[in-house]
Amino acid sequence: MTFLNYIMLLALAGVGIPILIHLLNRRRAKVVEWGAMRFLMASVASRNRRILLEELLLMALRCVLVALLVVAMARPFLPTRSFLSWAIVLPAGILAVVLLAVAVTSWSYRGARRWLLGAAGGLLLLSGAAVAVEHVRQQQQWGPTDGSAKDIAIVLDGSLSMTLQSDGESNFARAIADARAVIAALRPGDAASIHLAGPLPRPLVPSPISDKDELLARLGDARPIGGSLQVLPALNAAVRALAQGHNAPKRIVLITDAQNVGWDLASEGRWEFLAGSLGQLPTKPQLIVRRLVPPPAVHNLCLTDLALSRPIVGTDRSVGIDVRIANGGTAPAGGTGVTLYVDGLEIERKEVEAIVPNASQTVSFRHRFETDGYRVVSATLEGDDDLPGDNALQRVVHVLEELPVLLVDGAPSPEPLRGAAALLELAMAPRGEEGSGGPAGGASRGGAVQDPPIPRFLLRPQTLSALELANVGDLSKYRVIVLANVPILPKAGADALERFVRRGGGLLIVPGDRCRSEFYNEWMDRAGRRIVPARLTERAVGGEAVHCALKTFTHPALATLADTTQSDAESALIHAFWALDVDDTDDAVRVAGRLDCGAPLLVERRIEKGYVLLSAVAFDERDTNLPRLQCFVPLVHELVHFLSVPLSEACNVRPGAEVALPLPALPDLARRVAAGDVLEVATPDEREAPAQAVVFSREGRLRVRFPETRCPGLYRIALPDGQREPDTRRAADGPHVPFVVLSDPAESRLDGLAEGDWERLGGRVDLARAESTDELTSFIAGGVPGREMWTWLVVLAVLTAIGEIALTRWIAIRRKAHAIRAVRFGEGGIDVQSFRSRAEELLAVPAAPAGASSAKGGRA
Repeated sequence: MTFLNYIMLLALAGVGIPILIHLLNRRRAKVVEWGAMRFLMASVASRNRRILLEELLLMALRCVLVALLVVAMARPFLPTRSFLSWAIVLPAGILAVVLLAVAVTSWSYRGARRWLLGAAGGLLLLSGAAVAVEHVRQQQQWGPTDGSAKDIAIVLDGSLSMTLQSDGESNFARAIADARAVIAALRPGDAASIHLAGPLPRPLVPSPISDKDELLARLGDARPIGGSLQVLPALNAAVRALAQGHNAPKRIVLITDAQNVGWDLASEGRWEFLAGSLGQLPTKPQLIVRRLVPPPAVHNLCLTDLALSRPIVGTDRSVGIDVRIANGGTAPAGGTGVTLYVDGLEIERKEVEAIVPNASQTVSFRHRFETDGYRVVSATLEGDDDLPGDNALQRVVHVLEELPVLLVDGAPSPEPLRGAAALLELAMAPRGEEGSGGPAGGASRGGAVQDPPIPRFLLRPQTLSALELANVGDLSKYRVIVLANVPILPKAGADALERFVRRGGGLLIVPGDRCRSEFYNEWMDRAGRRIVPARLTERAVGGEAVHCALKTFTHPALATLADTTQSDAESALIHAFWALDVDDTDDAVRVAGRLDCGAPLLVERRIEKGYVLLSAVAFDERDTNLPRLQCFVPLVHELVHFLSVPLSEACNVRPGAEVALPLPALPDLARRVAAGDVLEVATPDEREAPAQAVVFSREGRLRVRFPETRCPGLYRIALPDGQREPDTRRAADGPHVPFVVLSDPAESRLDGLAEGDWERLGGRVDLARAESTDELTSFIAGGVPGREMWTWLVVLAVLTAIGEIALTRWIAIRRKAHAIRAVRFGEGGIDVQSFRSRAEELLAVPAAPAGASSAKGGRA
């Protein structure tokens, strides 16, 4: 507790007024000796003790009354972060006044007087010292108001958790109110910038300005971004804004609910970079964090993931779709449903069982896409909860009608289905399936015209010889290239394959008995790095057959074979294979699976965007019985799918990633869109973003490029359809290219920073935590936040005055009841003369002799 008007405390000397009046009214009693005094001494002593007690109470109340009025006029102030509780300091001062009053009233008791005066002085010194310490500590914590102009960067947390409703208001609305209070607290000359933070920061006012009206207007346009708050990018943006300001003192104000997602406290290097940026400013700014506390009880079921069972989706077969539901609240929840949609059309609905807090449940669907192109798959969770923003989830799936694969046959076999290339081609697209009368065919049934034939298999292989590879001009039309028992490649073909892999293409090398190990071992890129994942040392032929070590199949392309409940890979016998020498020190190489003899079976190398897979076994019947097993076809498809993923269109990206999607095959679209055109983009927050999507030409194909991916959710890039004017076309109308910016599912868990996290944060930056709006504005405008207490003291003084009046009246009544009254010894009906005569007779009786009296006394 401190005081706003310390000078008024000098009036505490007024406590001596009641004491002085008491001393002046004390009169020494004149001692008069009279005969009956000895009979009244006991009565007088008892009455003096009562009178002394009454005087003690009256003196104490009057002194306390004066002290309360003086302290109230000094305007006592209770800081929000008081180091010494007012419940100790104020009672100690009042008790000191009471002891002083008691000591003066009982002045004649010397021993008690000394102890009482000593205790009163000690308590007064203790209270004064406590107030002085409190004042110094508060000034050290909040600092004096120097009046110098400051630059302030206001950072608003616009993450998903800030939309959490509490008492009918979201934390984001509270953050806006606090930001308005900061702007209102700006002094003349102060300047501020405003940044909306989320996965990526978005400047509302990029550099500090002093126009409060402009700041408030920009603040009114702020809306939550969604996703999770990434603190370091937001703080770095604030530092860049402060560097543009002209005032030396700097402040950064972060208004957030302090969820533990996105602080990245384990990244020492990134925090050191921020500290270095802060140190380059004229004065190192203080980071003021205003934490908005979420409600203690939260009901929140959320969708955290929507995943497809295969990375490559075609029209050839159905695909599994798993939707994960989690309970991010504080109480069990369930009894609701989740609905799956494709392009806005409902596909299926399933019930969700009860989920306890911090647990999850997966609901599985299956769906077959009938047409190719970009398809929006979304899931919606029914019911209302405290955080509705995580009850829907979208993903964009690029459905393929075909996936072209080039097979390079290095050892054509005169016998059908004997060579590796022929077996691989058959596994990719069995002959006679497309257009047949089977399920995928378009034949008539009962005279009715059926739908056009749908390809049974997605893969579309084309087989060439090794010599023909050099004549293939453009390899970009293929997604995967397979070298099947190819002895050697011409230099032009090898260089073309290297460029193909670097751009994201997949290369599968299946060496056989005709392969020349020296070519593969010496195949290098321009930087002198190996293309092939491992060295081919020698070919093991004959001897006892070996098996696959399924427990070592950790690669995603081998997951189907590793599942013994669905695969017969345990029956695979390998009679011949290449011994592969793997460089364990190469970080770009990993062993995907081994044989039971310990030799590598499949090795992978990452080369820029693409992958190279090397198999130790040739997929023909001379080396293994794999082609006869049921697992062979799934194995080939999984290998091709994995290698083709890098060339898949990135329709679901992280915040901040640039999107570059090819234009769909629409009639006359190439005539209506040219390189350099600007298209409209509809963002998840229902805004139109003009001049953000730019069409450019790359490798002969037109793509739509969009770099501003800050807000998580579904985006739509509008394409001209030739039916609307460009000014009236909206991204949600007509043909469009969709994509999704992903959000962090951890944001729905609503876990705040622990106290240890705050301590680690304070060790890296100059941190101050504001627990209220008053504290926040005090950090900006100066002064100590808190509230005055004089009203309480005035009320207490009034009660004390009432008590003093009541006690005075009570004492007066008591003393009036014990007043001395005159006693009449005679009345009209009494014979006074007879009393006088009787007295004279008694006085006339002569005194008895002394001896007789003694004798009588002795006999008695």
